[in-house]
Amino acid sequence: MVMGLIFCGILMLKQCLLNLNIGELSELIGANTVEALDNIGISANKSNLVEVILETSGINILNPRENRLIFFQKEIVIKNLNLSNSQIKRFKSVAWKSCRDEIAALLNIDTSLFSSELEDRPDSFNTEVGYALMPYQNWIRKRVLDHFNRNLSKRALVHMPTGAGKTSTAMQIIFDQLRALLPHNTTIVWMAHSDELCEQAIQSFAQAWPAQCLGKARLWRAWGGQSDLEDFEGVGCNFVVTSFQTLFSWQRTSKNAVFANVNRLKRNCDFLVVDEAHLSTAPTYSSAIEYVAGLNAKIMGLTATPGKHYVGGDDASTNELVEFYEDNLITMTNDVGEPLTDPISFLQSKRVLSDIKLKPIPGSDVTLSKSELLACKQLFDLSESVLSNLGSDSKRTLNIAREVLHLARENKLPTIVFCPSKSNAIVMAEYLKLNGCSTSAITGDTDTEVRRASLQKFKEGKLSVITNYGVLTTGFDAPNIGAVVIARPTQSIVLYSQMIGRGLRGPLFGGTENCMVLNVEDNITNLPDYKSASTYFNEYYTEN
Repeated sequence: MVMGLIFCGILMLKQCLLNLNIGELSELIGANTVEALDNIGISANKSNLVEVILETSGINILNPRENRLIFFQKEIVIKNLNLSNSQIKRFKSVAWKSCRDEIAALLNIDTSLFSSELEDRPDSFNTEVGYALMPYQNWIRKRVLDHFNRNLSKRALVHMPTGAGKTSTAMQIIFDQLRALLPHNTTIVWMAHSDELCEQAIQSFAQAWPAQCLGKARLWRAWGGQSDLEDFEGVGCNFVVTSFQTLFSWQRTSKNAVFANVNRLKRNCDFLVVDEAHLSTAPTYSSAIEYVAGLNAKIMGLTATPGKHYVGGDDASTNELVEFYEDNLITMTNDVGEPLTDPISFLQSKRVLSDIKLKPIPGSDVTLSKSELLACKQLFDLSESVLSNLGSDSKRTLNIAREVLHLARENKLPTIVFCPSKSNAIVMAEYLKLNGCSTSAITGDTDTEVRRASLQKFKEGKLSVITNYGVLTTGFDAPNIGAVVIARPTQSIVLYSQMIGRGLRGPLFGGTENCMVLNVEDNITNLPDYKSASTYFNEYYTEN
């Protein structure tokens, strides 16, 4: 029924788009994308451009105001949708969020299908199978428990490589805290930066909680512009999952009821978990963390990379993170609690992580200007202009696409491609589809439900390749990934670890024995190494 409603709405949107001319469609999709399609041999005709829009953006193509100006000035669109003059004026002038639902209704698209519906999800769990920690995970758990029990500090940063089971380990640490506090009213808050990571935390708690035999726990969701905290009073056992963005906006709200909710959360918070904790020192994130934790809550950060600066860069940002967690880094050990110099190899020997087969492929010759070099220092990474130029290189795109075809079509490896730009992700997906490879492009403009459907097809083996830009570095877990293509160069150790980590799940946890990683080698220096990335920042902490 859900997909039927989506299909109905897409048909109407498609008809409206087909009423636009080539020039107007090109403006909607972006001249760079149209040119790139043409450069790799895909005709930029009306039909092709409309299909690209529907597959990659859907209704979100109308998000930019300039796109709405084009769409709602077309007489035949106005006629088909039976728009009044006041509607036309409003759609052209106001912010997207304030008119999206109305526009979607005119197109027969139910916007509730494209968001996380809190009311349809259970808020307590009583039956499921528990998860037993592995020895190296239990050592992390014991060290965290000892740290907080001895009151050495109210803050600790837990460092485990991607794929080592940070979430599962964190859940057991949370249960340790609950055992110490129950039957008193207790509230644990989990904070993350994306919808996927927030929902992942909810599901992980739900899976492991019943085996603890600690009674009933209430789950609360507050992220993505939605919240079910209106009834939150802090009574009983509570697990609250929220986002940095939501909490920061609540702090600055002018609505008394909303401010009252966040203050109730602050008053009741006993233990705060910060996922992807290397983000903690960003101004909006640190403000949200400090506010909710107050003076009394313990704070545990989780990260695969306990630092921020890029290879060879200024380490001031990493030192700021060290200070934020009061120089308390808890790193992974082996099964008997001994320090590890190479945690990646240890986890591969345990078959927790898959073995990586690295294959370099040629990219572009890149010369960075003085302003671009400055941008690298300021952003801790390559600038958008550099990445856009790489994405516009048709020779580079075709070379990468042919390698992807070989991986996915001939070697039958489910493949995820990290692209340097939104346009490049779209163009590469179109080329792969044209050559008989089932592919979907996912960007920040892709509708939530469409994105979920594509990722589910990929996990089920019904889709061979996902090309993406800026979306799937965190919160995406597909055990079947056989190849990762790093076509988006980065000097960020954090980002590189996140990208390569998508393919690291080993056979012990339902993943693959081996993962092919294609590194596209552009003429850029100071690129990270995947093994050293996991320990690169350890030297900045006194003890770990």
